[in-house]
Amino acid sequence: MSLNAYQNDTPRENAFNQTDFIYKTATGPVFHTVAFGTEFGRETGLSRRDSGIFPDIGNRAFDVVNPFNPTYFGPVLFTHLPSDANSKYRLNIASGYVQDQIEATRWLQFFLGARYDSFDLSAFDFNTNINRSRVDEKVSPRVAIIVKPIDNLSIYTAYSTSFLPASGDQFSALSPGTLILQPQKFENTEVGVKWNIQPKLLFTAALYELNRTNVPIADPNNPGFFFPSGANQIRGFETAMTGYVTPDWQTTFGYAYTDARVTSDTSPTIVSGNRVQLVPFNQFAWWNKYQINYRWAASLGIIYFSDSFASSDDTVRLPGFWRFDAGLFAKIDETWSAQLNVENIFNTGYWATADGNNNISPGQGRTFRVLARARF
Repeated sequence: MSLNAYQNDTPRENAFNQTDFIYKTATGPVFHTVAFGTEFGRETGLSRRDSGIFPDIGNRAFDVVNPFNPTYFGPVLFTHLPSDANSKYRLNIASGYVQDQIEATRWLQFFLGARYDSFDLSAFDFNTNINRSRVDEKVSPRVAIIVKPIDNLSIYTAYSTSFLPASGDQFSALSPGTLILQPQKFENTEVGVKWNIQPKLLFTAALYELNRTNVPIADPNNPGFFFPSGANQIRGFETAMTGYVTPDWQTTFGYAYTDARVTSDTSPTIVSGNRVQLVPFNQFAWWNKYQINYRWAASLGIIYFSDSFASSDDTVRLPGFWRFDAGLFAKIDETWSAQLNVENIFNTGYWATADGNNNISPGQGRTFRVLARARF
């Protein structure tokens, strides 16, 4: 296997303003809760990547090692190569939204809303001394119908769209390949239920279908360019319960079944029917905290992911895993409290995520964290 090294420097400065208004009124017997607002933001930053060079093996940018004995103990020097990113960027965001929650009767409500977004990005590439810019302006509608047969139960159906600009890694660079890409579009339709089992215990469940278009898929024959016509369809079911089962027992439970499929042939290996990368069929999480007495509390958490694929060509499978976490909490006095958290109690080995078939990240082993907190 081949060892490579790199380091990224990504300093950023952000300034954002968000202003929201809520206005309640009535037109005859119909009540309205109107919300509207704006968001303005500016982000500037630098994205610079330097590649590692191995001087002990002829100043090569890689080292071939035995995968069963892969550790390299020699020096690594970092230098900037022509293929490494070196971009200074400026991003301006302007958004506005309006929505109206209409209460036609005690048991029937309608929700209408829309959001406008302007995404103005420019980036100067120091490698080529070329400045590129792109402006995307989109409107995202949202509608819903809510039925409340009883006060603590809501049944709803909703439709919404949203967009994600395809402007490169972390929106910090523009290349000839990303400059021509339209924003990704997400259309979501769902039906669901929300039930307040108790005043402090909420149960939710939803069925949904999400269609994602304009997904950028890398062109294997033209590095730096993408197929702009990728499409995915994600269908699933989600349920969660959050709150207090008893005054001393706090719980958060969640389960999701997700069938995420590629729905367009975009390369010889990424074809319709393939599973979308890093999306397991089943995800499960259950976290509990119990207040033993005034001073002591304890928690236990369980996480499960079924298997998934490192990329959408479905060739490298990441095995499923269980992980167990725990915590112990102490209230020392009115000012001081402390806690001990143990993550991955059984030191389970697992693959946490991946950035392609040959860039896979292992999960963290058993980890202890100690926190002391003072409130004044």
